[in-house]
Order: sequence, then structure tokens, then C-alpha cells
Amino acid sequence: MPDAVMGSWKRSSACSGWVEQSTRITAVLVAPRASLTVAGERILGDNPKPLFVGSIPTGASFDMARILIIDDDVTLRQALTKHLEHAGHEVRQAAEGDAGIRAYERHSADVVIVDIFMPGQGGLQTIGRLRREWPAVKIVAMSGVKSAGAIDVGGHAVALGADRFLTKPFEAATLVALVSTLLGDAKEEGAP
Repeated sequence: MPDAVMGSWKRSSACSGWVEQSTRITAVLVAPRASLTVAGERILGDNPKPLFVGSIPTGASFDMARILIIDDDVTLRQALTKHLEHAGHEVRQAAEGDAGIRAYERHSADVVIVDIFMPGQGGLQTIGRLRREWPAVKIVAMSGVKSAGAIDVGGHAVALGADRFLTKPFEAATLVALVSTLLGDAKEEGAP
């Protein structure tokens, strides 16, 4: 049977389960009532539990978030992706607002990072739509300018629904810390 891909999980013909492979963790989730044989020894049977193979880096957290970056600057998107992935997050990218909304519809994110000024659907419009359609998503707005004429860009972004605003340039560590803060806020909101 050929391998099939479902999200970041890959159906493996080598075992009766789903395999996720990344640079950090390799996980095998075996379907119920299936068995897995490793080196001739049956290790999972009728009531399997997830089996993690490989290593988890020191200091790794299981608070991995799904992050979507929407920015027309490919160099910045790639740099932010690198830093956020290094922090253990799953990151996807879109080059403008409409593409970002479509990406979110296909695979939701915990945090969306949106540039304000982009061709096509700009960041303010994108933030407004994200907040209306998915009120629980955390949104970070960013821009190279604090104001455009008489408009306070950051204040306007927050008024439309952004949780935070960053002025470019900023340190990657600042964004990573901000994402962690927003994820912590989301956990507190969801706690009983």
C-alpha cells in the first residue's frame, strides 16, 4: 500500500499507524486493535498507546503551537519561521491576506502573525476577518511603521482584534517570547 499524507502525519505502509517525522520528535501512533512488530518482537497489541521513537531535545516543551505567518516579505517570513521552528512550533506561511485566510481555513493556527502593509488584502482587513470568523485565535500584528499619516497603525490593529503589535525591526527572541506569552494567556482563558 502506498504512503498517504494527512496534514503533518504520514500514513506508513511499514506499520499500521501514523508516523510524524521531524527534526525534533518522531512519533508513531498505532491504530486501535493493530499490532506493531519491532525486530521480530510484538510490542503493541489490542490496546496500543502512542510510541515515541527518537529523542526529545533538552528543554523541549510539549506546548508546540501551530503558527501562521502572513507577510509579503519572503526573507522575513523565512527568518521568523526558522526561529519559531527552533522554539518547537509548527509554522506555515502565506504571502498576503487572502492566501493567509485560505491557509487558516485549511489548517487552523493557534497564533497568526500578520504584516499590516501587503499587496492584495492588507493586514488590517485580514485581522478583522480572522477575529470575526475565529474569535479564539491569537493575532500578532507587525509593521515597519507606527503611524501612517494621522492613523496609529498599532492602535488600529489592536482595535480590529490583534492581541499585540510589534514594530519592525524586532528581535526574533522578542517574537518567540510573545508567542509563548499568548499561548500561556490562551491556556489560562481555557482553564476551568
